[in-house]
Amino acid sequence: MVTETTTASATRTNSPSAQLGYTIYAEVIRTLRIPALLIPSLIFPSLFFILFGIPNKQYNIASANAATFLMVSYGCYAAMSTSFLSFGIGTASERGMGWNRLLRASPINPLYLFFAKLVSIVTVILLSVLLLYVVSILLGKVTLPLDQWFGVTGMLLVGVIPFVALGLVLGYSAGPNSAPAIGNLIFIPLSFFSGILIPVQFLPDFARGFAKYTPSYHVGQLAWHVIGAGDSTSLFVHLLWVAGYTLVFVWLALIAYRREERRTFG
Repeated sequence: MVTETTTASATRTNSPSAQLGYTIYAEVIRTLRIPALLIPSLIFPSLFFILFGIPNKQYNIASANAATFLMVSYGCYAAMSTSFLSFGIGTASERGMGWNRLLRASPINPLYLFFAKLVSIVTVILLSVLLLYVVSILLGKVTLPLDQWFGVTGMLLVGVIPFVALGLVLGYSAGPNSAPAIGNLIFIPLSFFSGILIPVQFLPDFARGFAKYTPSYHVGQLAWHVIGAGDSTSLFVHLLWVAGYTLVFVWLALIAYRREERRTFG
């Protein structure tokens, strides 16, 4: 198992930077070898674009070409789903296997492993978004200035932060068997009722009012603002919403983590 090899090899290294580097390397390789994570994360956003973005590319949504708007939406979906579900389900599975107990007995720094997991998730997200961009350019004829391509990608990475924290809440609160179901029960409504999978303009009135209070809505607005398709609220306000949700989710994750620590180690 790559993770066990990571622990053994990293702890034999004296340099902290070398330990961190090897831990990141091994975690990225491990993640890329998990088809159940990699294939859906890579394929679904591009598949959504092919099914819904290409047929509607002659229309406009929120002052932007529909294909461009939906490309950004599915990029948000890729960033949020990979960070939330992968972190949450992965953490719950590791708890179920007793990996946290093994880490306590090992001299490896748990923060190194957390950072390595974060890097591995960002790697998968960037691969997914890159594939989505290629499909959008070749099949959807999407064109953007270079600074907007980088701007959208940067905002997608900002949107990862609150969903990683929410994933930790899931990972330390749910069991390994229930985490996938609970994660999807949380994430699917957040995707539909925030304008990510269905533009807000096409949602029922009650859903439109609800959307503005979801973290996914504000993550989407960060990216849509880059292409000039955001709402009338300023980008700074959306950043404040994302930061606020991040603080709340981190607080909940710490509560869940400490409860798990007390339950496991007394």
